[in-house]
Amino acid sequence: MSAWIKRIGIALAVLLLVAIAAAAYLVSTFDPNRYKGVAVDWMKTHRNRTLVIAGPIELSVFPRLAVKLSQVKLSEAGRADEFAAIDKAALSVALL
Repeated sequence: MSAWIKRIGIALAVLLLVAIAAAAYLVSTFDPNRYKGVAVDWMKTHRNRTLVIAGPIELSVFPRLAVKLSQVKLSEAGRADEFAAIDKAALSVALL
């Protein structure tokens, strides 16, 4: 019975290492700034508003999964007047 427990422990350790390696790879290679244009285009076509993201978009995984934005402006629907402006914003998800 202890051989099965040892095998299960090794399998769980390997799965944990693979998950950590995948998260490290994602953070080091993923560029969230590539998707600024997608967000701006979506807002223009679906909501008829102008979205401007002047600052960088940052992604973090540890200690929480988070996205940070800076210098974001949104126009009124169908007009060029400014509806909202945010200097800095962060969205995070606590996994546990």
